[in-house]
Amino acid sequence: MWGYPHMMPRNNFFSRTRPMPKRHGYGGWSWHGYFNWFDAQTPREEIFAGYTDRLCDFYWNVNQVDLLLEETTDPGVLRVTLETFTPELSALLVSVDDGPWQESPDNFIWTLHAGPNTLRAKTRNSIGTEGQPSIAQVDWTPA
Repeated sequence: MWGYPHMMPRNNFFSRTRPMPKRHGYGGWSWHGYFNWFDAQTPREEIFAGYTDRLCDFYWNVNQVDLLLEETTDPGVLRVTLETFTPELSALLVSVDDGPWQESPDNFIWTLHAGPNTLRAKTRNSIGTEGQPSIAQVDWTPA
């Protein structure tokens, strides 16, 4: 027997009716909008277009922020990207070095100081409920 876990890459079916799979298993799973799982037991096949082997594509961090930190050409300066799967997201909140929580865009520049640096990020939804904070700690020593 064969089988591939397929996942729709969205969860807003009530607010957005499209895109929608053509048959959703009846007569085949060949719609190209799915994420299709692959690993050693379920190798890729030509009939499917999109593949993933990342667990986070199937099991989302709901109401939590994923922090992506990237180096820039400037020493001690990081580009921060905040990603979340939060229904009815109202705001992303950030706290630097245990400072006050402030609303933040999903991309910004973080300038480090010598020694330990801490960045916390969390979500707030439309009814004011805040998610659990995600934390990044960077110990930076200038050259």
